[in-house]
Amino acid sequence: MKTLIAKNPLFYSFFLPAVTDAVVTIIGQDRSYWQNFKSVNEASPAYFVLAVNPIYFIFGSLLWFISLYFLILKLKRPWNLILSITFIAGHAWGSGGWITKLLNTSGIIAGYERGSILMRWAVLILYFIIVGIAAAKAIELYFRNEKASE
Repeated sequence: MKTLIAKNPLFYSFFLPAVTDAVVTIIGQDRSYWQNFKSVNEASPAYFVLAVNPIYFIFGSLLWFISLYFLILKLKRPWNLILSITFIAGHAWGSGGWITKLLNTSGIIAGYERGSILMRWAVLILYFIIVGIAAAKAIELYFRNEKASE
């Protein structure tokens, strides 16, 4: 695993929010979805895959990650950085919405009282800090590797 990260650290800059986004997209589906896949709750092109079967979404996500690994590896600077930062922001935003929904609907931190809203906000801020730390470490490794190869 360490070799994969060292070989393509930019991919791992967005890996945490991307995997989190995929997992919470599945977990966050309403009960009705599991009886009728057409009742999917998703606001991305993944909607069309989830509307067929969640197994296709899982398989598609794996293909997506493998494709992105090689795309980021092959793209030259600045395109690899632009794409990586785009995916950090996009998947953190997408997974953040699902995390908020899950906290509210699960009853863990439900309601719209001031305390509940602040607790959900605090959980999201902590999540974004963790995403930021992971992304910064990966980007830092990318530049360190690039400097060493000069």
